[in-house]
Amino acid sequence: MPKKFNYQQIQGIETNTNVTAEFIKNVEEIAARLKTKPEYLFAAISFETAGTFSPSIQNAIGATGLIQFLKNTAIALGTTTDRLKNMTATAQLEYVGKYFEPFRGKLNSLEDVYTTILSGAPKKSDDVLFTADTPAYKLNPLDWNGNGKITAGEATTVVAARMFGGVKVVQQKLLDAGFVPAKFKAGFVDGKWGANTSKILAAYQKSKRLPVTGLIDEATGFALFPDSYKSYKDPASKILESGDTGEAVKKLQYDLITLGYLEMEKVGSGFGNFGLQTKTAVGKFQADLSLLVTDKYGEIEQKAVANIQKGIARGNPNTQITKAIQNRLVKKGYLTKTQVNTGYGNYGLQTETAVKKFQTDNKLQSNYCRKAFRVR
Repeated sequence: MPKKFNYQQIQGIETNTNVTAEFIKNVEEIAARLKTKPEYLFAAISFETAGTFSPSIQNAIGATGLIQFLKNTAIALGTTTDRLKNMTATAQLEYVGKYFEPFRGKLNSLEDVYTTILSGAPKKSDDVLFTADTPAYKLNPLDWNGNGKITAGEATTVVAARMFGGVKVVQQKLLDAGFVPAKFKAGFVDGKWGANTSKILAAYQKSKRLPVTGLIDEATGFALFPDSYKSYKDPASKILESGDTGEAVKKLQYDLITLGYLEMEKVGSGFGNFGLQTKTAVGKFQADLSLLVTDKYGEIEQKAVANIQKGIARGNPNTQITKAIQNRLVKKGYLTKTQVNTGYGNYGLQTETAVKKFQTDNKLQSNYCRKAFRVR
């Protein structure tokens, strides 16, 4: 069986409720039709959505969704940005495919894919996109060598980093490999690409007899992360529902107990059996997360649990979990609906302040995301 790229390695995909098995399948189908690689599309979408893969994310000028569709672009594709932001991530992929369709067979590299989003057509690594005398140059601080020109390779570097886990992961790999001089070690792994990171990457490239560009490309990425095509596992597709039994049900029940939706004493001999109490608890959990209440526990719910258990903090891009936290804070009187409506889904200062007040009142010291569901 041919090996697949480990999509879970791409920044933002692991435990992301927007990246379902159906979403992955659709991206693969689009990539096959366009004659490109799905990991290129995933990395570009990761960058454009800041790792959220959210169909509703918007920037300051109203560009919306998975590849930040501009209003005119959306209209040309037969839709609007308002419609796009109300779609599911999977449904919005139809328009991602439409956008790239004119370039079918011409998207042979990540640079081709990303620059088609950035500049409207695929560009090669050395092609100059913006020069210092243009507004676009100022809006895109990507001139890593400081020569007054932004090339396709420079623009794609931070996108390519996402394909291998993100800038911070790349920096950590360089640090672990011994390529970071002592004077740069403190604070080097900061998740920000800059001149020092480029210089250190260039030293790494030279040691591996790769083209010395100081920019991430596939050859450099695979040299740093040689197992990128070895560890991929398809996401769990088993849906748990009434009547199911076994270890998977026990894990589900344990998670629901941890989050406050079940009590072990009431589960009793039903531990490992998906009965009425488990079904009801799953439905309540779905409702709190604004998910469709099906009373079934599938991939989206599994990822939501993983996110909650991991915990989130100010600035976290997971809008779905943030909304659930805000809903809980409103129910408990720590936020008003008016306050939430000014930044619904945005874990900002207002939400952080309410979280801290909640923690203080309930004598909680850790992981509010999990504890908020526990205290009912």
